[in-house]
Amino acid sequence: LYYCKLKKSMTECDGDVVKTNVDKGATYNYTEGPWFYKRGDLYYMVYASHGVPEKISYATSKDATGPWEYRGIIMDPDNKANEVGQFAFTIHSGVVDFKNRSFFFYHNQNLRGAEGYTGGFTRSVDVEVFTYNADGTIPLIKTTALGVQKPIHNLDPFKIVQAETKAF
Repeated sequence: LYYCKLKKSMTECDGDVVKTNVDKGATYNYTEGPWFYKRGDLYYMVYASHGVPEKISYATSKDATGPWEYRGIIMDPDNKANEVGQFAFTIHSGVVDFKNRSFFFYHNQNLRGAEGYTGGFTRSVDVEVFTYNADGTIPLIKTTALGVQKPIHNLDPFKIVQAETKAF
């Protein structure tokens, strides 16, 4: 996993490209698909790990450039507690904190083509609501088919709401 400081154009590096300590050679088992964010005083790096089929792991740091401390697996397709077994061979993810709630987005292979193909390229987005542990660590998140059960707020049927969707 590499990073560089960007120029104001946001399209060019302003300095050297630097390799982090989050890589396959460490216990991090980094594969691809990093998701980087800050929560409070801690930086989080969430990423696909352990090769194919992928798991989702994460590391934390007190500085945006590391060093990173491996914190564990967030989502594991091999976990027997999962309600949904239709993982794609990749399960890239993202975490969003919004209105005092935390959402873990990832993809599975629940969408299928006309032939019923269930390979990793039939990816569909899924989301699980979770709560950070008191120490800021992320718990092991179980996959469900439920999505967000408690809405952030109810939609007003008399207001226009802009939204997009993508499907077959």
